[in-house]
Amino acid sequence: MNNNKKSQVRNILGFVSIYTFIFLCLAFVLDRIFDSEGKTFIWSIDGLFQHVIALKYIRQYIINLFTKGSFPMIDFNLGQGFDVIGTLNYYGFGDPVTLLTVLFPENEMELMYEILIFVRMYLSGLFVAYLLRTLGKTKISTILPACILYPFCNYALLGGIRHPMFFNGIMYLPLLIAAVERVITKKKIGLLVAVVSIAFINNYYFMYINTVMATIYFFVRQVGSYRAKGIKELAGSIGRIVISYIWGTCMGAMLLIPSVYAFLNNVRTTTKIAIPDTFFGDDYYEKFLKNFIITDNDMNMFTIPGIGILGVIAIVVLLIFRKSSDKKILTLFAIMFIMLLFPMVGKMMNGFSYVTMRFSYGMALILSVAVAFAIDDLRSISILDKKNLIKLKQQKVKQFLPYLVTMASVITIVINMNMIFGENYSYNSKDYVNKGTLEKEMNTADVKMIKSIKDDSFYRIERVRSRSNKSAYCGFNQTGFYYSIIPGKMTDMYVSTCLSDCYRSYVIKGLEDRIGMLALASTKYYVNYGGKAPYGFEKIKEETIDCRKVCLYENKNYLPLGVTYSSYMTRTEYDKLNPIEREMALLNSSVVDNRIEEKNFENSKTKTESENNKATSDNNNTEIKNNQNVTGVYTSEMKINNEKNIDAGKSYLKAKYGGALEYNFNGLKDCLTYIVFKGVHVKDTDQGDTAAEYKGDGNTGNLRVIGDYSDGYYYKEASVFNIGYSKESQNHVDIKFNSNRKYTFKDVYAAMVPASNYDNAAANLKKEALENVKLSDNHISGNIKVSQDKILQLSIPYSKGYKIYVDGKKTETFNSGIGYIGAKVLKGRHTINVTYKSPGIVAGAMLTIISTLFWAFYVIRIERVREQ
Repeated sequence: MNNNKKSQVRNILGFVSIYTFIFLCLAFVLDRIFDSEGKTFIWSIDGLFQHVIALKYIRQYIINLFTKGSFPMIDFNLGQGFDVIGTLNYYGFGDPVTLLTVLFPENEMELMYEILIFVRMYLSGLFVAYLLRTLGKTKISTILPACILYPFCNYALLGGIRHPMFFNGIMYLPLLIAAVERVITKKKIGLLVAVVSIAFINNYYFMYINTVMATIYFFVRQVGSYRAKGIKELAGSIGRIVISYIWGTCMGAMLLIPSVYAFLNNVRTTTKIAIPDTFFGDDYYEKFLKNFIITDNDMNMFTIPGIGILGVIAIVVLLIFRKSSDKKILTLFAIMFIMLLFPMVGKMMNGFSYVTMRFSYGMALILSVAVAFAIDDLRSISILDKKNLIKLKQQKVKQFLPYLVTMASVITIVINMNMIFGENYSYNSKDYVNKGTLEKEMNTADVKMIKSIKDDSFYRIERVRSRSNKSAYCGFNQTGFYYSIIPGKMTDMYVSTCLSDCYRSYVIKGLEDRIGMLALASTKYYVNYGGKAPYGFEKIKEETIDCRKVCLYENKNYLPLGVTYSSYMTRTEYDKLNPIEREMALLNSSVVDNRIEEKNFENSKTKTESENNKATSDNNNTEIKNNQNVTGVYTSEMKINNEKNIDAGKSYLKAKYGGALEYNFNGLKDCLTYIVFKGVHVKDTDQGDTAAEYKGDGNTGNLRVIGDYSDGYYYKEASVFNIGYSKESQNHVDIKFNSNRKYTFKDVYAAMVPASNYDNAAANLKKEALENVKLSDNHISGNIKVSQDKILQLSIPYSKGYKIYVDGKKTETFNSGIGYIGAKVLKGRHTINVTYKSPGIVAGAMLTIISTLFWAFYVIRIERVREQ
């Protein structure tokens, strides 16, 4: 090793040592802030409901993969049976950092969660150092402040700790830009190929965001230079980057293709979301500017771009000096600043879903890099006193200025951490899970009751409404789910039946005691804390667990994994029905897309009346019929009575806090009754979860209507409120209002369904069901005997990854019942086998292997050339 090489190694080791020491000191301070409050790093909302659950699941998955060779691609503990890669890639499935989880015992989940956050923060700082080195900044004193400011920026402290996967964006952005810079200056693509591959399999969502920002960097970098180098050189750089992206994408294809398939078919891309306004409100811009210096007590749509006062000072210094390199950073700053002004940019950067400014960490990186450039600018000055007697030479500035900036950076970070997580801040550490309580939070009394169930059949459980994905943590099947990537057809089914508490398109807290939907989801058990159970659920167990009464109920109308229909209804016919009729339609017929009808059942519609009459009298008739009607749903007009502190009209309710009213209607005996607000809207930003309450004779609940301008709002044609079953007729519902809101709607009515209709529908579906069901990794088998041609519907979410074999012969699958999977089976006895492979995983694996081998060959070849 020559002297120059040794010097470089010493310089790198020296930087890493100093950086590591400072980082550990800051990490210790942050840990102490949380520890002083007795808190973990697990945010009590998404951290508890999603991230720690996903992390534990991934940890166990890795262990099972290497110890048992188990590689399940579908898991019924994830939602109602979601794709493992497609669901969890967003949470770190494929992230090399998550491999560290296997080093921690299962009872140290809290510690593991915190350490992995610090590892990602640490790597973020190192990657900034590499970026600055690539940009020609090699002095430790120049790059050190930027390397500690960036991983402890406002976005990291607020967004990253609450949502650990956000660090996948923070971490890889500087590395991606450094790789692009190497392509421009050295024409080497190896690093960019590797970064693209790793970043995509880590989290394609943030890689999409980073790609947009890296593209902006590339073109700003080319301003002024393409004329000197020529268009040919520019085209060459673009070509190399495009090739690198294609190559890197192929290297990550095994995980990327299933993840992209899940994203393209997920609810966020298929649900109709409100179009944003041209501008934000005035308070957004006020907080936006304030957040450059000091973090406001509001996330402000994740517009938290600041790194403290040093970032602002650095931009001012660059404006004063305006060197060539400074101008490019200032241009990037201006572009990012403008992007953060407009809601539509937030929508675009969020994959054209709802508006959020999650890309604001790009501004934090620009400000951090600006600090390094500002230090070097200040190094170059000479200061003269008025009499020109003393000259403070350049060397003096070099000695003290960088160290002062480093000290100022550390002080700024410590102050910011205390302000963010201190007692007087709205996002303080009190919003996080208490230390030593994670297992208690997960293994609540209802979960303990669930674990006591001894039943080998396939079933799901309905719990008290909750966003928590406890089923994935504790190992049972539930109806509700809360993941960022949800199969679009699943939510389509629940939105079409107008569940009221489905306040975001990817959040299903439960099925709101809608017994038809519970039956279709194979819900066999219901657990609550002593309240009423839905119709058809009979109490089989009651215990006191953790000082709480817990009740377990069994569903007499439980439907097994596979049921059969003798009729179908098209989606067009289904959409013409009201929400309660739709629920009954799903119980009586297989609801299929129009194109499925044309391909599989067209004969039943094209036959003449005489042919149909002949077929009816023929004992051998096995044809699947088209059912266009739903009967047994009765509606009644609602009349207002006993108004209090409310202005009520036929199509609106203008309520004040404490207001109340009673609606009267003509009910029926022995029915389940629902109140339907058709086309209901509230023009505000309220999520509506506690804005109003309803009370009927058979059930009570929150009358939830999501504000049109709230975060995540999407269009629903109605909201249905279940007032439950009553043996006697229900004739009224009371509504109490807890906030000032104006509700507008097209219509409001009561809908009633005789309980016997549900009983009969469930009995018909169970008559010829899938039997002897056996489940294993990626495989389901069973036997069935049908008296005529039928549609077999499995209560598993539809995906193209499924293949259904009837007597060993593959049959066409389609989405049945909106969200589930179906296949046609002919009259007779059959053996059914269902297999699953994540869509695109086989082709992706082949691409990954081939492209990785080529990349390894390329890197070895380049290294040999360099040695020569």
